[in-house]
Amino acid sequence: FKIYPNPATDYIKVVLTKMDKWQRWQILDLAGRLMSTGQSTDMQKIDISGLNPGMYILKVSDREGNVGIGKFVVE
Repeated sequence: FKIYPNPATDYIKVVLTKMDKWQRWQILDLAGRLMSTGQSTDMQKIDISGLNPGMYILKVSDREGNVGIGKFVVE
């Protein structure tokens, strides 16, 4: 999937194939700590304004347990 803009400051947008199958998202720091979570309905524009500068992992999951992972940078 695609995350943009990357690097970002206030929000990221996510483009996924078959968007309707993905249910949840999580943002993790590189140490694996959960920073934010939400439902696929708000995945179009995710607010990251509260995150400190650095690299983060976006993890998306669906009903069957499939997982997609992408990285992005917060400036």
